[in-house]
Amino acid sequence: NDVLNDVSHPLHARLRAWGELAERLRLHRRRRGAIILDRLSDEHPPALAYERWFHHAHARCADHIVKEFILLASRTLATWCLSRRIPVLFRNHHAPIDADERDRLLSEIDRAYQGELGLEEFTALQSRVATFFSGVYYSPFPDGHHALNTLHLHWSSPLRRYPDLVVHQQIVRALEGGEEFRTERELMR
Repeated sequence: NDVLNDVSHPLHARLRAWGELAERLRLHRRRRGAIILDRLSDEHPPALAYERWFHHAHARCADHIVKEFILLASRTLATWCLSRRIPVLFRNHHAPIDADERDRLLSEIDRAYQGELGLEEFTALQSRVATFFSGVYYSPFPDGHHALNTLHLHWSSPLRRYPDLVVHQQIVRALEGGEEFRTERELMR
């Protein structure tokens, strides 16, 4: 934040530009129907429950930039793997709600962003969001990610998540010109 608040800082213009680009990516995801749970206005009542589920954007500029570019890279990589028939583990998400309920949830999240929810309403929203995100699973077959409203795979943390490691191994094989990929059946084990 010091860099963002100090226009004389040598990195101010660059960080601001990256932040603006990340914000455009976030808005583009939202227009495509993604459910975005990462920002509330500064006026939102402070409480521990709010802090656990949402981050104040002014304090998380770098996180915001990194997250948007990781999501963009994930979608690009998933599309690349599909176009080359490289078997990987996709992170799929089936929503336990219908389109009308999803729209109501998005509207309530927007109200939270505007600071229009009290703590009790926010707690109820928190519960609904947890239920909404419970249908996530990995598969070698892309079935869509309802919350992101796009193809998605995990690839950024191969040291701590098995699906990320699988994606890395499969991509390395492809880039090295190998034809010996793990099959979809092997990936499902």
